[in-house]
Amino acid sequence: MNLMKPLVFSAAMLAAAGAWSQELDAPEQGAPTEQSAQPEQNAEPEMEVKVYQDWELRCETEADQCFMYQMVRNASDSPVAEIRIVDIEPRGEAVAGATVVTPLGTLLDAGVVLQIDEREARKYPFNWCTRAGCFARFGLTDAEIAAMKAGNVVKMRLLSVSAPDQPILLNVSLAGFTAAYNEMSTPEG
Repeated sequence: MNLMKPLVFSAAMLAAAGAWSQELDAPEQGAPTEQSAQPEQNAEPEMEVKVYQDWELRCETEADQCFMYQMVRNASDSPVAEIRIVDIEPRGEAVAGATVVTPLGTLLDAGVVLQIDEREARKYPFNWCTRAGCFARFGLTDAEIAAMKAGNVVKMRLLSVSAPDQPILLNVSLAGFTAAYNEMSTPEG
């Protein structure tokens, strides 16, 4: 049985329902419209960004929430993935959380493989995909954070659906990692 026909049909029905719903909600031509005094709810929060060599520490200005960020680029300097690291409280086995975002078309079964310098490589599964990309979320232990602080590079390996026999190898620089992490994980006094 061809599974694509029901999927295409479902997608077409959802698109049509969305357009129909918007038509019903649209004001009649010439009718007055109400202007909402509410601020846009999907607006991005204002961020303060501090740069620590190859890492950024991004903090919401109205909240006490910060995360480390690095855009991961290939050898041609094109952006391919991004990594975010957050401090976790209360601390358990994991002391930090990491999110790796890769483009759609990433082979999900292969996961994302990370290797700090010449240490043992670890494979992390992808959790979900959206239009923005595919997401792998996982915890980092004290030992992994210490290795990143002492290291030079995290080697990242991805596979593409279109060329699974040609791994995509990326380098995540650890220059500035220690300073950014210490700033993020130190409570302000």
